[in-house]
Amino acid sequence: MRRLIASPLLALTPSLLFGCGQASNPPVGQGPAAKGVDDTSEVIKVIKNAQDQAAASGGGVSQNVAQVGSHRVKSIADVPISTAMGVERAVVSFGGRKLAVEFDTGQVILDDNEKVTLPAGTKEVEIHFVGGKLTVKADGTALSIPGAPWSADLKAGP
Repeated sequence: MRRLIASPLLALTPSLLFGCGQASNPPVGQGPAAKGVDDTSEVIKVIKNAQDQAAASGGGVSQNVAQVGSHRVKSIADVPISTAMGVERAVVSFGGRKLAVEFDTGQVILDDNEKVTLPAGTKEVEIHFVGGKLTVKADGTALSIPGAPWSADLKAGP
């Protein structure tokens, strides 16, 4: 009887001591973290540019980069800014104004009134409010809202 108990234990001992034949970890290569370096350097360039613009206007700068689903919203202002995010929506508030970027409906909405359509497939929206001027770009292309003083003097408050 003792031989029957000892045999299974001896059979399991090598696999417990030397592993179960699992493969080792995959070799280190170009993973997602390594690809983020380009994004980081791009964000730093945008922040540096905003700081230079704000310095020219004589004030400090607030900046924010938010990932909204597969999209990115960058906001830069010489006034305090805040960003609220949803699954496919970001709302950026600055100087008493509110700009909603809705990727699911493809719209940018200023103060719940003025709307403009985002180009199809937009991945990144940049919002600049520096020196009292508001500029919004979708993948580098400037947007304009009909009837709104876009990229012109836009004072704080509705």
